[in-house]
Amino acid sequence: MSVAEEAPSVSQPFAKKHRRQETVVNSYGAEVGRLAGDGSVLIPLAHFDRLRHFEICLLAQASELSSSNEGAEKPYTVRDIGISSAEYDLVNPMYIPVRRLEVVEDAEYSCFEVTSELLLGQTFFDTTDGVIRLFPILRLESAENVQSSIYSESSIALMKALLACYCAALVFAFIFVVVVFREVAKGSVSRPMPVIGWIGVMLVCMAVFRIAYLSLLYQGKLEGEYTTEYILFELPTFCYLTIVLLVLGLFLAPMQMNTQGTRKRLEKTWIYCIIGILLVWLLWATVAIVYTQVILEVSEVYSPCPGRAPASYAELQDNTRTLSLVYQCTVYFISLFAAVLVIITSRRLVKKTGDGKGSRFVFEISVITLLPYLIRCVLLLVALFARIESAAYMFTTLLATEVFMIVCLSTYLTNLFLSAIYGSIRRMIHLSKMSNNSTGSSQRYSKDNLNSTSAMKTVSSSQSSSN
Repeated sequence: MSVAEEAPSVSQPFAKKHRRQETVVNSYGAEVGRLAGDGSVLIPLAHFDRLRHFEICLLAQASELSSSNEGAEKPYTVRDIGISSAEYDLVNPMYIPVRRLEVVEDAEYSCFEVTSELLLGQTFFDTTDGVIRLFPILRLESAENVQSSIYSESSIALMKALLACYCAALVFAFIFVVVVFREVAKGSVSRPMPVIGWIGVMLVCMAVFRIAYLSLLYQGKLEGEYTTEYILFELPTFCYLTIVLLVLGLFLAPMQMNTQGTRKRLEKTWIYCIIGILLVWLLWATVAIVYTQVILEVSEVYSPCPGRAPASYAELQDNTRTLSLVYQCTVYFISLFAAVLVIITSRRLVKKTGDGKGSRFVFEISVITLLPYLIRCVLLLVALFARIESAAYMFTTLLATEVFMIVCLSTYLTNLFLSAIYGSIRRMIHLSKMSNNSTGSSQRYSKDNLNSTSAMKTVSSSQSSSN
C-alpha cells in the first residue's frame, strides 16, 4: 500500500514534518503498526447481516513477520486485523485478538473470529461501494491510546517556548493600546486616535495571529489545512508591513508643515499611505484566492495504481513553489522599497528639524521598526531559496525580529506617549501658576497705586486748609 505524499505549502514551513512511513494508523492519525500481508476483499451479499459469528483467516507473509521489528523504534508485536479505506492509503486496526494460527504447507494464516455486525458497523471509513477491505497487521499493544505527532518533540518544545514569548509580547502591546485609548477617551489627545495608536493595534494583531498560528501548529490542527496555514502565517507579515508604512506616514507628515496649503498636503500624504496599505493587503488576498481557487483546484494529483503506487504531487509542488517564489519576492521588493523611503524621509526630516530630541526620536523609531524587519526579510528569503525546514532557525528568526520588536516598540511608544502627555500637563500647570503670580502682582500694584493716590489727596487737602 502507498503512503500519501505531503502536499506543499505557500508559506515558509516552521519545522520539518514527520513523514508517515506506515499506513496503519489509529483514530488519532498516529502510526501504530504495519501490514503483515496482502489482505482480502469481502463483498457482503444479501442477508449478510444474518451471519452472527464466523472466522476469517488472512495470509501473513513470513518476510513481513520476521522484519517487522528490525530497526524499528516501536515494537509491533500484536497480530490484528485491519480495515482499509477505499483508496488503500490508510488502515485502521479493529482490535480483534487472533484466535489461532493456521499453517498450510509453508504459508501461515492468522485467523480471527468476527461478526457481521462488527464489519458492517465499522466507522473507520465511509465507503460508498459497500466493499470491506481487510488486511493482516502487526500493531502496538496499546495502539488505541497513541497520540499523533506530526513534529518532533524538540520542534514542539520550540513552538511552545515561542508561543509563551508572543504571549508576553502581547501584554506589552496591549498595555500600550490601553494607554492610548484611555488618553483619547479622557480628551488628553485630540480625536481621531493618533497614528501611534494604530501602530499599537497592529502590534496586538501581530501577536494574536502568531499565537493562533503556533497554538494550532503544535497541536497538528493545521495538517492539510494549507489555506488556513498560509493565512495565519502571513497575517503578521502584512501587519508588520503596515506598521512600516504607518511609520513612513509619521515621518512624511512633518515634512508638509510650514508650507502653503498645509492641511491639503497632510491629507494627501495620509491618502497615499492608506492607498499603499490597501494595495499591500490586496496582494495578501490575491495570493490566498489564487492558491485556493487555482493552484489547489487545477493541479492534478495522479497515481498510476491507487493503493500501490503513491500519488504524484509533482505538478502541485511546481505550481505552488512558483507562486511562493513570486509572492515572497514581491513582498520583499515592496518591503525594501518602503524601507528605502523610510530611510530617505527620516534623513530629510532630521535635516529639516535640526532638533536634537526630534532627530533622536526619528533615529530610534527607525532602528526599532526597520532594522528587525529587514533582517526578517533576508532570513526568510534565505530559508525559502535554501529550502531550510528547521524549527530552531524559525524560532531564532521570529524571536529576534518579531517578539523583540513588539516588546521594544510597545515599551518605547508607551514611554514616549506618556512623557508627551504628562509633559504637556506639567507645562499647563506651570503656565497656570505663572499666570496666577502675574495676576497677584498686578493686583498688589493696583492697591499700592490706590494707597499712594489717597495719600496724595490727603496731603493736598491739608495744605489747602492751612492756607
